[in-house]
Amino acid sequence: MNFRKYKILAGAVALLLLTLMFVIGVHADNDLPWVPIPTDQKPTSIKISSNPIKTLYLVGEDLDVSGARLELTYESGQKLPDVVKTEWCSGFDSKKVGKKTVTVTYPETSCTATFTVEVVTEDSLKIVTPSKLVYYVGDIEDRQGLAVSVVYSNGKTALLESGFTVTGFSSNTIGEKTVTVKYKDLTASYKINVVEPALLMIKIDKVPNKVSYYIGEVLDISGIKVSAIYENGVVTDVSSKVLAEGDIKSAGKKKITVIYTERDFIKTAEFEVTVTDVQIKNIKFSSYPKKTVYAEREAFDPTGIAIQVTYNNGKSETVTDNILYTGFDTDTIGKKTVTLHYGGYQLNFEVEVVVASSHVHKETEFTRTKAPTCTEPGEETTTCTVCFETVSRRSVPATGHGAESMPVQTKAPTCTEAGATSTYCMICGGVVTVSDIFPLGHTEGEMNIILSPTCTENGTSKSFCTVCSDEVTVLTIDPLGHSFGLWQMTLEPTGEQEGKEERACTVCSFVETRTVPKLEKILSVGDFSAQLNSSASYFPYSSQFGAEKVTDKLTAEEIALLIPESEREKYRILDVFDFGFTNVLGERFLPKGDITYTVNYELPYGEYQSFMIFDTDYGIYTPATSSEAFSFTVERIGRFILVGELLPDQTDPETQDPTDTSDELSSQEGTSGINVSVPPVKGTSAVIMALIIIAVILLVIIAALVYTYAFKQDY
Repeated sequence: MNFRKYKILAGAVALLLLTLMFVIGVHADNDLPWVPIPTDQKPTSIKISSNPIKTLYLVGEDLDVSGARLELTYESGQKLPDVVKTEWCSGFDSKKVGKKTVTVTYPETSCTATFTVEVVTEDSLKIVTPSKLVYYVGDIEDRQGLAVSVVYSNGKTALLESGFTVTGFSSNTIGEKTVTVKYKDLTASYKINVVEPALLMIKIDKVPNKVSYYIGEVLDISGIKVSAIYENGVVTDVSSKVLAEGDIKSAGKKKITVIYTERDFIKTAEFEVTVTDVQIKNIKFSSYPKKTVYAEREAFDPTGIAIQVTYNNGKSETVTDNILYTGFDTDTIGKKTVTLHYGGYQLNFEVEVVVASSHVHKETEFTRTKAPTCTEPGEETTTCTVCFETVSRRSVPATGHGAESMPVQTKAPTCTEAGATSTYCMICGGVVTVSDIFPLGHTEGEMNIILSPTCTENGTSKSFCTVCSDEVTVLTIDPLGHSFGLWQMTLEPTGEQEGKEERACTVCSFVETRTVPKLEKILSVGDFSAQLNSSASYFPYSSQFGAEKVTDKLTAEEIALLIPESEREKYRILDVFDFGFTNVLGERFLPKGDITYTVNYELPYGEYQSFMIFDTDYGIYTPATSSEAFSFTVERIGRFILVGELLPDQTDPETQDPTDTSDELSSQEGTSGINVSVPPVKGTSAVIMALIIIAVILLVIIAALVYTYAFKQDY
């Protein structure tokens, strides 16, 4: 065997194989079909393949070409991408307002391409007023629904999330107030109205201390507790500010009206008192007559008589006039009983009519003419031995009661009146003591509704004593409140005009109206927001924006299939988002026109060279540049993928193990992202795979030829 020839051929085959593998390795990570790099060619033309993210500038801002991409076309027809750099750009001037054409000139060529930006000024503020514009005195400011947008000189607007101030709100006094929104040097305002709540009613929480009167007394409401109830639910004690009026000049049950006046409101409530007629309870002598002995036919002399009159109201007085006397008679000699009459009551006293003064009696010894009893005094008299008339009289004291009997009930108590027990003298049978028995009190029955409550008016329920049927308890039943049906739209809201809704009480047909906010262009939930870009597009009423990370809900295999296989060596998945909208019925829908999604997200700079939003429906990558949030504009809903473009040393074929599938899934923000579980293949394009197969076949053929050639030389 000629080993010298074999070694030469083997060296040539090895050199060919190494060259082929080097070419394949160089292009293994290029996502485009492999074409030899034109080292001696320059681009013949360029065009903008992706406009910069920022196309709107304020006066004085610097040019930002983030996201701008070029497509370079060489003489061979090969097309390669490149990133636009600021130093290649000219024609940008942010000192004046207007559209600017920026020219990109590729280095060391005359190839140019252009894109357009616009310089604007912030001309005014546009506000969507809060839902609440009417306040009661003392209310706290509610800015729910307030949206502030800056209007640029080209007519476009941008919603302000912060950076503006709101001043001028005050609910300390009534009236219309101007609330001012300020952003930089721009201001806008809206009106609020502060009103005092209407007085709905007053309620007697506690009746006065005095509810029983005698005719002639003055009405006294000391101790009354009265509350004023306002339409905003506030309850205030107005006891010291009420007046009361009612007739207590005649006997009976009387209604007393409590009156409270505030602003233009006059509210009343009632309670009941009992008025009793003043009557004489008893009379007794305060002093007796000075003259008790009269001569025949001498006139009656009441001098010295005074009586004490006690009334049922507890008061008493001494009376000397308007007293009527009967029983006085001086026509005959002897003792006379004179009866005093006053107010239907009587008192008796005795006088004596004697013979003329010229008559001189000769008296006998005192003789007991009347024996004393337990309560009544006895009497002893002397008699004239000449005329046999009684000359003198003297009283014998009463003996007093003897032993008392056991108490005997003489009056049964009722629910409201006291009963009585008495003890009797065992000698005379007279009453010795009288004791009260406390009233039994009412036995309250069940509460019965006397007046049913309505939606807005009180009802009344009462209970009665099961023994005497008197009224025991009276309770006020609070109004039932309205029972509203569903809200019905009566005026559809638009982006410029609020709508209206109504609902009616199913009981009393009262109708309540509320304002429906204007339609929104921006919906937000958590770290996500969606904005409709068309000036004529708004989200339907009660639309809901649904946005969530779904990375943790997917398996490794499902995540691996989210981006094309050819892209997996270039990009790493950081997170998967799902966006959608539901209408008032909960049905999912797609709004018309462009939608700009914004995600608050801390991108892990330093681990990747760039970040992209991948549209799974259209296969489009949109750059994400902000470190704290990124936005992208599409015309659809569904899933979108945040990917990081790997740094060069992470995509070098020599540093990757094709069989290593140990990377774990991670969806945390600020991490190195998600490694799909499909093993990476160096040079994943179809062309590269074909080249590898061809190289293997050529190697086999050359080896066979070498072997044959060497074998023939030896034999």
